[in-house]
Amino acid sequence: MKKMYKSKNLITGTWKAKVFYVCVIILPMLQFLTFYFGVLVNSVLLSFKEYDMKTGEYVFGGGAYNYRLFFSELKSPSSNLGQMFVNSGIVWLASTMLGITLALFFAFYITKKMAGSGFFKLMLFLPTIVSTIAMALIYRRFTDRLLYSFFNDVFHYDFGKPFAGKPNEQFTACVIYTLIMGFGTQVLMYTGVMSRIPTSVVEYATLDGINAFQEFFIITLPLVYPTISTFLVAGVGGFFINQAGMYDFFGSKAEQSIQTLGYFMYNKTAGDGAVLSDYPKMSAFGVIFTLIAVPVTLLARWGLEKLSPNVEY
Repeated sequence: MKKMYKSKNLITGTWKAKVFYVCVIILPMLQFLTFYFGVLVNSVLLSFKEYDMKTGEYVFGGGAYNYRLFFSELKSPSSNLGQMFVNSGIVWLASTMLGITLALFFAFYITKKMAGSGFFKLMLFLPTIVSTIAMALIYRRFTDRLLYSFFNDVFHYDFGKPFAGKPNEQFTACVIYTLIMGFGTQVLMYTGVMSRIPTSVVEYATLDGINAFQEFFIITLPLVYPTISTFLVAGVGGFFINQAGMYDFFGSKAEQSIQTLGYFMYNKTAGDGAVLSDYPKMSAFGVIFTLIAVPVTLLARWGLEKLSPNVEY
């Protein structure tokens, strides 16, 4: 007669079970409390401090000065903070709204295995596997050298060198770069979701005389809507953190008129433009951006759920 094995509770079981329980439950909790909650609390406290030049420490004393500084700079004609909001909005519209739209069309094209779909798939996924710095260098040389020479030699047209040109030309080049770099992940996600659509649904629609254009808008879009809404909701936070690759192209020397909020925050906290005395100010700015992003994200999620088509497969 075989002896029955009785499983033991993780808490009251052997020491091995207890170690496993600690590793699976307690250690991740400690990591969360230390690297997320602890950092968050420290950032909020830092926003109410100021840097003491004599002692080199952050001390309380400024009250809500850093928060008042944000609104004064926002209204000041000499500050570029307002322009940064505008630039971030343009980058967000290009990378999120326009990016999602184009990614859906490319994903549908690849899913249907149309002519050249394999080439497009490789080229669109390339930015996700190549170093960001390498991609920025390739893109800059492509626009400033290859396109410049091509238009001048073939069409005798002075295309110019965007990254060596006027600020608006530099900003346009950065926006296009952001749009290209965001393609890979989105196309990968949409292609995966579209490939899961039952072939029987498409075949039934084909028998009714539906064409590819109608299939995309009537069948594909409603079925991939949950993935679209996820990218839209997640893209809200990108408004404040997307630097449009500017630090890769210009370092800390990007023109003030083309800077985004993401570039400004990164340069002042982790880039060459970081100064210890600016950390309390940047903490206050970060808290304000969070207070804006959280309700907007929740509102966007609620609105997208209301618009969700009642379909499933």
